[in-house]
Amino acid sequence: MHTETNQKSQDAVVWLWRQWQNLLYMRERGIPVLGFTWYSLIDQVDWDTELREANNRVNPFGLYDMNRKIRPVGEAYKQIIEEYDEISVVPRSGILSVT
Repeated sequence: MHTETNQKSQDAVVWLWRQWQNLLYMRERGIPVLGFTWYSLIDQVDWDTELREANNRVNPFGLYDMNRKIRPVGEAYKQIIEEYDEISVVPRSGILSVT
């Protein structure tokens, strides 16, 4: 699994595509990457203090904001899903490939 690939909002789209390209590179070399996630789905609250302080500060790292409005990185993630929806879970595997 390639997980928790978030980044500050101004760099998020570039970071997402870079991480996706890294995943494809690993798969081309036979590394069985089974999943790819962005953490988190919606913005986080007080993540900047690792939840040690209750500041009610929104950290804009989600694919969506707190009002469920999609962020540019959410649109990019959606594009990845649309463009790469038919790749197999494990390269060169008849059992786990998409049919």
